[in-house]
Amino acid sequence: MSNSNLINAIVGNNNGAARIEEGDYMGAIACLSTALKAAKSCMSDHGNDANMDESQEGTTFDLDSIMMKEKVALQYSFDDEDDEGYFIYERPIRMPHSIMVQHHDDASSCSPFPHKVLCSAISIFNLALAHHLEAVSRSSDAVVFLKKAAKLYDFGLQVLQGADTPLEHGIPTKCGLFYLAILNNLGDVHRRLRNTRISEQYCQELLRMLVFLSEDATSNTTTTTTPSDETFDAFYQNSVFYLLSSHGINAAPAA
Repeated sequence: MSNSNLINAIVGNNNGAARIEEGDYMGAIACLSTALKAAKSCMSDHGNDANMDESQEGTTFDLDSIMMKEKVALQYSFDDEDDEGYFIYERPIRMPHSIMVQHHDDASSCSPFPHKVLCSAISIFNLALAHHLEAVSRSSDAVVFLKKAAKLYDFGLQVLQGADTPLEHGIPTKCGLFYLAILNNLGDVHRRLRNTRISEQYCQELLRMLVFLSEDATSNTTTTTTPSDETFDAFYQNSVFYLLSSHGINAAPAA
């Protein structure tokens, strides 16, 4: 992974994340599109990872730890609901600058594959989120942005599912919150697109993951990256109430 591509991916992503928080979603889309191009270039650099230095093979980044690094990132409230009462995970993800530091410190010119996956997955998620929130903020012409968001969220899932990362019940380890966020937002995007069946599928998968992560947190008391109860509650609300309402049961989310 070249230094310039890595730096451009990190800087572009973090600038885009800042624009999302400011509500400048079109500006975020511009920054994040550039960041994603740099991240894709990282993926193509040194394509033969089989020759990487063995001492680096175990070097991975815990995506959930990155997402939960700042406690404020998980202090959700139902004030984050939209007008219809549904919760959108709208916290962009910043890439840690330690990736850059570790890259400069690496003895080999070839970086571990997880670095590349991390840069791509985060840029894709943030770009999807920018399109999603831009669509929500519009009174018209939202469909194009919603469809783009759906494609990008799906791509983010594919990047990690196709990565050389440990799987447990089909879930890449240490990516639980990332998957919850994408599944939650995909359910919301397809709800807005009136794709009821697809939205239900994502809500059902979201519930499956919530059950798995809750059981895992109960059995593994040493974990430090388990989403908080408040975070679980927000995701549970979206999935359960939407599934109920889609089957004709009057169960609007309540604050």
